[in-house]
Amino acid sequence: MLPIQQGLEITRILYGVDDEVPYKRLLEWQKANNEIFMSLREGKKLVGAITFMPIEEKIALSLLHNEIKEKDIPGMAIKKWTDKGISVYVPTIEVLSSGNLQRDRERGQFLLRRTIKWAIMLTIQYDIKNWYAIGATPEGQAILEALGFNLITEFDEGKRKGYMID
Repeated sequence: MLPIQQGLEITRILYGVDDEVPYKRLLEWQKANNEIFMSLREGKKLVGAITFMPIEEKIALSLLHNEIKEKDIPGMAIKKWTDKGISVYVPTIEVLSSGNLQRDRERGQFLLRRTIKWAIMLTIQYDIKNWYAIGATPEGQAILEALGFNLITEFDEGKRKGYMID
């Protein structure tokens, strides 16, 4: 199974089909910028994933205000890291549960450390204005808040929250 297919399967397991981005759309994103995905593997098995998506700020804000869904982002909306004044939307920071709390905690800590290092590197190297993310779970919201993201919107009766950090 290809990494994108495995990532799609993880998203489906964690969030259901409502937030699923079609495989064809994921390929469009990868074609536009093949440096937006990072994965965590144990052997050949994908156990976690991160996606950093450089886009125009208006698209990020439309996502945070629930005007569009991730699956609605066309490949042409994905920017190159070298473009000027980009915003970064973080659609994915996820670890698939193994059923072993200690192992899951270690995976999560490792993935979070790598995510932070990657974000710092990108911020130093490129012209990034703001970072945006949606906390789709209480755990995701807690992580975003611990990282210093500021709450800017809530929807789905407060179950999902939109965040920004500059």
